[in-house]
Amino acid sequence: MVNNQYVLMESALGYALFRVLEAEEISIDALSKSMKNFNSFKNMIKLQSFIAHSDQESALSAINDISEGLLPDSLLQFLKTSLPDLSAMEKQKKKDKKKHKKDTSEAAGICLGVADANLGNAVLEQFERLKQSNQFTCRCDDVILEIIRGCREYLGAYIASQRESEAGQPAFNVSNLEHANIALGHSYSRAKIKYNVNRVDNMIIQAICILDQIDKDINTYCMRCKEWYGWHFPELTKIVNDQIVYARVMQVVKEKSNLKCLYSAVGAGDDDDDAAGLSDTAKQLKQRLLVAVGDDEELVQEIINVSKTSMGIDVSKIDMIEMCVFATRIVRLAEFRIK
Repeated sequence: MVNNQYVLMESALGYALFRVLEAEEISIDALSKSMKNFNSFKNMIKLQSFIAHSDQESALSAINDISEGLLPDSLLQFLKTSLPDLSAMEKQKKKDKKKHKKDTSEAAGICLGVADANLGNAVLEQFERLKQSNQFTCRCDDVILEIIRGCREYLGAYIASQRESEAGQPAFNVSNLEHANIALGHSYSRAKIKYNVNRVDNMIIQAICILDQIDKDINTYCMRCKEWYGWHFPELTKIVNDQIVYARVMQVVKEKSNLKCLYSAVGAGDDDDDAAGLSDTAKQLKQRLLVAVGDDEELVQEIINVSKTSMGIDVSKIDMIEMCVFATRIVRLAEFRIK
């Protein structure tokens, strides 16, 4: 680092400019050790200048500009008044030109450390003359970021220490810094959400993504459901092609032995249930099956027929309960998908 190393830090309270002492000997390891307490850190980093924001609106406006890589007018004015000898350096440069002095490289330049490279470029644009003469530079690297991290951690202590050294200044409450950070963070987030021109499109995109994900989940669940229930009633998979209808039939049938009460109704229509000698339970079962398959009488009769000669194995009651719960979830997910 150069001897005239300064670090700029913007916060919710205002702008702070720090001077790095013994800059050429500083390193990340030394910074990490010094950050353990404020007394050791302030021996390496000194608060050069601090200016508070006038109100919350000015703080929000400044942070919006900085996030976009722009240099707020308040920050530019702060740098011009806080960085030492900038005006003198420009005057000295003009004098050197008038005197035709060629060797001006020994003049000590100022290096400003910033947290954002875009902000550094914006600062350099405002000090183009000094930049061209190598009298003013900006840097953004790991060492600078580590310094800013320590300055941000001890900013409240720096301000409180500065207030104590100035007579007539009220004491500074460090908790005010935390409250200001929270307030500015909420305001900044609300502004970003409020002025997001793609907000409506984002909602549509998210809705489409959710529908696609639901379709994938339904297909996966139905495949597992068919594999599971297929051990008990494998013929049902070939008869019922629609996955959701399969889950609804599974909810109604459960164990295939429950269809035995409908064997006498095969070949008879709804109006012939009484003539076929069906009980009330059998009638309700047949009606639920019709609802599950969309009032397809032929499909119901085919399901009853294949259940007579089904080659599936018997399953325990616990397994059947779990299968039915799984089928119920598939049906509800399909209904949610339609909504």
